[in-house]
Amino acid sequence: MQNDDESRCLISMTKAAHLRCLQVDGRQMSTATICRWASRGRANRSGQRILLQSVRIGGKLATSERWVREFLDSINDGAFIEGRQMGGEGDVDVDKALAALGI
Repeated sequence: MQNDDESRCLISMTKAAHLRCLQVDGRQMSTATICRWASRGRANRSGQRILLQSVRIGGKLATSERWVREFLDSINDGAFIEGRQMGGEGDVDVDKALAALGI
């Protein structure tokens, strides 16, 4: 687990795509997907549109690992916990859950 200072460091959207919490079947998320989450957001289970928190620095978008984890938690209505998603009928693997959502 990273310390709090490391989780607050800003990272590029490309680096965000490489975060382990976003890998599905060992494959990284597309940088375009991460940018889309920051600009247009994604609906959570109840239909509310959630944006990935980001900042623009020198014309480039940046986010943090903490913001990515908070975003994942928000789009899963608070059910995302450190690499696991809590399902109604027991724990569900996050990779499978994200793949089922088309992410």
